[in-house]
Amino acid sequence: MKRVSGKSTSAYIFNLTEGQICFFRLKSVGEGEESPYSAVVGVNNDFMNEGGGTKANTTTFTPKAGMLYRIINYATIPFNSGTTINGAPKYLVCNADGSLGTTENFTWDDQNLLWTITEAEGGFHIRNYGTQLYFTPNNVSTGAGDDRIGTTDTPSVFTINYTGNQTPSQSGLSVALSMYRINSPSNGDQQIRARHFENDWIWGSGTFDRSDMVFTFVEIEEAKINPEAVGVREIHNAQFIMHNEAGAVYDLSGRIINSQCIIHNSQLPKGVYIQNGKLRIKK
Repeated sequence: MKRVSGKSTSAYIFNLTEGQICFFRLKSVGEGEESPYSAVVGVNNDFMNEGGGTKANTTTFTPKAGMLYRIINYATIPFNSGTTINGAPKYLVCNADGSLGTTENFTWDDQNLLWTITEAEGGFHIRNYGTQLYFTPNNVSTGAGDDRIGTTDTPSVFTINYTGNQTPSQSGLSVALSMYRINSPSNGDQQIRARHFENDWIWGSGTFDRSDMVFTFVEIEEAKINPEAVGVREIHNAQFIMHNEAGAVYDLSGRIINSQCIIHNSQLPKGVYIQNGKLRIKK
């Protein structure tokens, strides 16, 4: 906890660890009275925000061990030469009907919005973290309309190819981002392109950088999504700092859930919470 004078317009917080996720909130105190807390502000928690993307000029995409990825498209309209990069972020998902699709619905820890990308001979395997399914290397019948990219439990090799920098207006950032094609070597090196965003992505001509055919990536540590997957049961305050009253429970966005409760015996949904400076898992 840091106190500053009522006339202060800034304050410095020292001894933080590089990359550490910190949450801060403010209130004024004086003459026996105090204000409510302000909204929580996070530092180093960009992965919890909508949008985002890969740093500009990242000409070679290299997945990192222990990381998951959101695969994001920013096109305004699909299958149209008039499309631009100024659309809302659309996150690649595996649909329940067996098709590959995108959604604009965002929850930072939604496993269906996340993909594991691992190196393989000639390229990468790309697997949805929530469904554990891959997408097909060619267009297939999914039972709805024309053939399109489907989902499967069989991996195939894909390449991720840099197409240049673009500046999506709805990325939440004010900088250019690297964009990439995803190509299928076993299918004539065709690339993923949208016919309809929600459930109709297809393989087509493979050398375009148009906005409805390119993607950018946001990485997030698997340990922040699924601590049990990396052998974590309870983590002392190594990555999260919150000055809170004893027993208060927060979600990982810093929102207070309950003033006091025993997590394992509570009615809280399953998930990961912060209490007394520790990560807690509700199963």
